[in-house]
Amino acid sequence: MRVRIFTGQSVQEAMNKVKLELGREAVILHTRRFKTGGMLGLFGNERVEVMAAVDDALLETPAVKTVVAPAMPTVAAVMPPQQTHETVAPVSVPLTPAKTAEPEWKQELAEMRSLLERALHESKQGADAVASAAVEKLLQADVLQPVAESLVRQDPVLYQWKGTLTEPAFTERLERLVEQGLGKVSGVALNGSAPHVVALLGPTGVGKTTTIAKLAAYFSLQKGMRVSLITADTYRISAVEQLKTYAEIMGLQLEIVYAPQELAKALAKCKGSQLVLLDTAGRSPKNQEQLEELQLLLSQVPQAEKHLVLSLTTCNRDALEIAKRFSVCSPDKVLFTKLDEASRCGVICRTII
Repeated sequence: MRVRIFTGQSVQEAMNKVKLELGREAVILHTRRFKTGGMLGLFGNERVEVMAAVDDALLETPAVKTVVAPAMPTVAAVMPPQQTHETVAPVSVPLTPAKTAEPEWKQELAEMRSLLERALHESKQGADAVASAAVEKLLQADVLQPVAESLVRQDPVLYQWKGTLTEPAFTERLERLVEQGLGKVSGVALNGSAPHVVALLGPTGVGKTTTIAKLAAYFSLQKGMRVSLITADTYRISAVEQLKTYAEIMGLQLEIVYAPQELAKALAKCKGSQLVLLDTAGRSPKNQEQLEELQLLLSQVPQAEKHLVLSLTTCNRDALEIAKRFSVCSPDKVLFTKLDEASRCGVICRTII
């Protein structure tokens, strides 16, 4: 199978390149929109990337029928490096444990009171204008004001600057400030043990199955690794068929689990794989029984690397509530999806910082 990555300023331009090089028999494995440069969805130029594959045999025979796999939403990358034509794996960030010592509104009230007191006692000429500009940029990206103000105050140069900053210098300092606030950013971390199990969990509709397919395409087709898929999503109509279609396109092993007790047997069948991707059913964060079922399933694979999947189209308050509810499953990282559908990405800061 021949796999290529194509980019363009529009979907049509990228697809034209696919047809020109691989022909009309090409199968679309992955599409995404991204911005080159910028920060939190700001200041960047939009581009489109398409990953396509075609059987080598089809390149030598007349075209019979065009098969196009369903387009898959883009998985968001937190503070991505400068974009190139090379595809990178979806990026996740470590989950900060939810604070339970006191109600959230009391913590926010105390923080706002502290910020107000400091503003009254530390006002300096020239500082407020730059600080306000930095806070305003973060607010435009949907970062909550207490978080934005707290971040800006962590940079003495940005907060206390008495002159004017050039736009590039201002943007660079603000990007660095947000990146430091997010902490360590990493994707799927293969630890050398085989098979390495990665489980995706989260509410319905955030793109877990699509993300599983994208990870499988990246590690099997781009990295040449032996990848197997396991799905426990037997609740959603056609969910198994969807993943089965992806597995057949990429020639991957797929195991179906109908009960938590069957997971160990399914893993045993995948012992020859380097990476096993586990797709779980979407669970409502407000349904305790469903969360307990998910905990029972994940308890069968304590060695699994667990990623909580959140959509960037989720509002700040709901995303924080989802993260708190799913913390009972002890996720290792948070994986953000649907960057191409989100106009602002401040939910990342609200969930992580």
